[in-house]
Amino acid sequence: MLELRHPKLDRPYFWEIYEVRDSIRGLFKKSFSYDDYFVQVPPGLPEDQRKYFGALIANAKGRPVLGGCRTTGRVAALKDAFGGIHIHLWREPRNQWWSYKVNHYFDATVQLIFNASSLPAVLKEAKQEVGLTDFHDEDVQREFEYAFKHPLPSINNYSAFFALWLFSYLECEKYADVSINIDMLSIDQKYRAKAITELMNYGINGLDFSDCSIPHMAFTEQDVYFFKDVEEHVFHLFLRHGYEEAGLRRTRDVLERVIRSIKLTQKDMTRDLLRSHEMVRRYMDRVAVSAAALGREQAQNQWLQREWDAAKAKVDELNHSSHHWWTVADRLNRDLQAVYASRSWRFTRPMRALGWLLRRGGNGIRAVPGLTVLAVKAMGKPLVASAIRFAMARPSLKKPAVAWVRKFPKLKTRLRHFAQARGIVGDASIVRATVASSGPMQSEVLNELLILPPQARHIYEEIKAAIAQRQEND
Repeated sequence: MLELRHPKLDRPYFWEIYEVRDSIRGLFKKSFSYDDYFVQVPPGLPEDQRKYFGALIANAKGRPVLGGCRTTGRVAALKDAFGGIHIHLWREPRNQWWSYKVNHYFDATVQLIFNASSLPAVLKEAKQEVGLTDFHDEDVQREFEYAFKHPLPSINNYSAFFALWLFSYLECEKYADVSINIDMLSIDQKYRAKAITELMNYGINGLDFSDCSIPHMAFTEQDVYFFKDVEEHVFHLFLRHGYEEAGLRRTRDVLERVIRSIKLTQKDMTRDLLRSHEMVRRYMDRVAVSAAALGREQAQNQWLQREWDAAKAKVDELNHSSHHWWTVADRLNRDLQAVYASRSWRFTRPMRALGWLLRRGGNGIRAVPGLTVLAVKAMGKPLVASAIRFAMARPSLKKPAVAWVRKFPKLKTRLRHFAQARGIVGDASIVRATVASSGPMQSEVLNELLILPPQARHIYEEIKAAIAQRQEND
């Protein structure tokens, strides 16, 4: 892995923070770094940030100097809240962007800044143009992992970087008391002296920039075209959002002067070449790791596809089976409804009710609220009457039925009385008397009269009486 080309420190990087840890415990929030990167004035610095920065300033072990690369979006709010002297340290964007390629962490930080909640309008459009999407998580490491997995193509990568660089430059130049370019501080002794003098005017003494040495890359003509095309596009984007053309022109001129001032020696070029070799090897390793991860994901996707296909086939099979049994159930239901609607079902309703009661015995009678033995008899009488009429109307049934009833004299008597009471059959004595008075020749009429209903037999008797009366008159 490539090492950062930072100078060696005699103490740990966060030593000053460690010294005041008790005073700031519980004040820092994850949102300070990226989510709340941009703060406008008004309304000014939020109370939670005010408490945190205020605690750092109040508890510093010496003269408080706050240095950081995540203050450019809130420089106006910090100055409004705490005053102080603000120094804008900036670097020429092309070399700064290229230095970000030492590892994928720095590119990810750009994406996380574009993920901020109060993103200025010009950066919102830049974000949309390069295709960055929002991703928020309570764990900042997960946000970094998302950015690692969604790198931008080179042109979009530099476009997003330069848009953020230009916004930060314009914002800081507006509010900073001192502006220092690190590139010029590295290569121009007169610039160093001027910077030291300017800082002394603000009471900042004892600084020595003689060891300042920022590395620079050698760019080809094709590289320059690449950078200029992107930069011109971003400049026009800021113009569309109301930034003054004069201010943008001054920024472009300053950049051109710095770029022209950078002179590379053979030693610088050799160093860059060797560093490029290291970067190529690093990217090869990253590609290999990504390819292996992609292979695992593809294998997982294939397995999931097979599982999906098998599950879908099973679902289709169950749907087919379900439809089949639904069809069967529907057909059976239609058959059942046809039975319920039939005349025979209605006619046999008393029989079914009586059968249920007989099967249950006394329990069946008691199971129906309000049902008594008399009620059961009342339900059965229409059924018995219908059965007698049915048998009498059919000689083929009547003869065996009468023969069977004769075996049970009591039952025969009760059925005869039952039928006579309902007019199903007439009084047998009347029929016998009529037949006897008519002589033996009328005996054959007996059976026919017996099967006639009472009303028919009554009509027969009236006709017969009328004939006899007429014969007497003649």
